[in-house]
Amino acid sequence: MTWIALTTAPNKARAVRKRLRRCGESAYVPVMVAKRIIPKGTRTRRKRFITVLMTYVLVKAPEHDSVRALWLHGVLSVKDVSGVLHAGDDPAWIPDHAIEELKAEVARIIFEASAALHRRWLCKGGKAVVKSGSLAGRVGTVQWVTAKRVGLEARLFGAARVIAVDRENVESAA
Repeated sequence: MTWIALTTAPNKARAVRKRLRRCGESAYVPVMVAKRIIPKGTRTRRKRFITVLMTYVLVKAPEHDSVRALWLHGVLSVKDVSGVLHAGDDPAWIPDHAIEELKAEVARIIFEASAALHRRWLCKGGKAVVKSGSLAGRVGTVQWVTAKRVGLEARLFGAARVIAVDRENVESAA
């Protein structure tokens, strides 16, 4: 199976993906979704922010070469599709393994971004957990936070002690 990358009108990648899926096509646009809580008076409001990571819409093409030209004509006639990514004179066909690698890389980027967001939520008095090393899995209360280190109060050897841990090695337990 192969895929093709479509170019779209500015800021219309998600809309094109939706239209292609309604037509029964398998389309993919790498996005990152962030949820934020916005206080509004006495109520809080949850808002989703969607960031498109790539300006192309990837569409799965049919296996048979004989129907690809007709299929491509139908895909290019979808509203807000402006063209196709070319390699020389022919459209650039992308193999399945490249799309799977792209999806894995996008998942890794999203995971790292969410981990960085959780590291930012470390605040004095909050709970945190050590991710790796000899103290892996140890949960403690944050006593102090600097740019590079976090002071955690945890029970070690039967007594409460404050330990300094690298900030990259700690994430919020909440």
